[in-house]
Amino acid sequence: MQVFEHYWADGTLKVQSAKELEELAQAIARGLEMEIVSGPYVFEGKEGNEGYTVLAGIEFSSITIHHFFNGNRIFVDVLTCKPTSQETFLSILREQGISLLRWGSNNRSF
Repeated sequence: MQVFEHYWADGTLKVQSAKELEELAQAIARGLEMEIVSGPYVFEGKEGNEGYTVLAGIEFSSITIHHFFNGNRIFVDVLTCKPTSQETFLSILREQGISLLRWGSNNRSF
C-alpha cells in the first residue's frame, strides 16, 4: 500500500536572510530522515509580495516554504510518500523557532 502524507503549518519566524530558510529546509529534511535530492532553491518575491519561497526536492517528494517580510509570516508544506507523523513535523518547526498559529494534514493510503 502506498502512503501519501501532506503536512502544513502557518506561523511566524523572524528571518534575516535567505540562507536561514535554506537551513530550515535542510533541518526539516534531516528531522524527517529524508535526503534532499534537489535544492533547496530560494526565490525572492517582487514588490508587493516581498519575501522568499524555498523549494527542496526530497527523496520521497518535496518541501515548500513561503516567508513574507510583512509580519514575518511563514507557511511550510511537506508532501511525502514516506510514513512520518504530524507531531514530528511540528516538533521540528518548533525547534527551529517557528511560532505556530495553525497546522493540518491530509493523509491517504492507496
